[in-house]
Order: sequence, then C-alpha cells, then structure tokens
Amino acid sequence: MNKAIENSVSIVFLKDPFDAKWRSDAAVKLYRSIMSRFAQGANQKDVHHVYGMAVAYEFVKMLRAAGENPTRASVLAQTRKLNDPSNPFLLPGLKVATSATERFPIEQAMLQRWSKGRWTSFGGLWEYRAG
Repeated sequence: MNKAIENSVSIVFLKDPFDAKWRSDAAVKLYRSIMSRFAQGANQKDVHHVYGMAVAYEFVKMLRAAGENPTRASVLAQTRKLNDPSNPFLLPGLKVATSATERFPIEQAMLQRWSKGRWTSFGGLWEYRAG
C-alpha cells in the first residue's frame, strides 16, 4: 500500500466497470461486451474507454436529433440544447445538459477517497459550475 496516496480525494462521474457494485449493471455489461468484441487486447480497466462510450452515446443522440440529413448548423444547434438524464455510463443522478450560454455538459460529480487499495464514494452528488 502506498501511504503517499492513502486518503487522497478525487471526483468521479462515470461508472467503474470493475467496481463490484456495477457488476450486474446493464451499461457495464454493454461496455464489457463492446470492449471484448471491438477492442480485444485493450485495457478494459482504463476508465477512458468508459468515458469514450459515454461521449459516443451522447453524440449518437445528438446526431439523431439533428435530423435525417444533419448539417453543421443543425449539429451545432443540438450541442446547445443537450438535456439527457439517462446516459447509462454516468453515475445515477448525473445528467448531460447544455444551453446557448452554458456549454459544459456535466456539472455534477461524486467525491471519492482512496482507502486500502480502492476508491470509495462519499458525500452524495455535488453540483459545480464550470468555467
């Protein structure tokens, strides 16, 4: 155990596919399935892959909302009105939202502490204003 990092605090907004509490979660099962099929040999514990799937999920929704033949203008318009509380790769209760004046899509997170070799969440969801 590295004493220098013990009790370090960070934020989290994605589901950790190797945290036992998400073992039966549908999105985590989908994540593992996609990684096994399309990214053989990749490190499935790398949370950047989960982040990529969360972004891809929103991007597909945005493209569908932009119309059958999306244009630059219709895609940009959709980026300014994201409102999705259902991204399955985010922690429960987190939402993706933007507006014409607010362009940071996630402004919530959960605190976590590194203790005895693992991250443990605490304190519930926190709201913050980016920028």
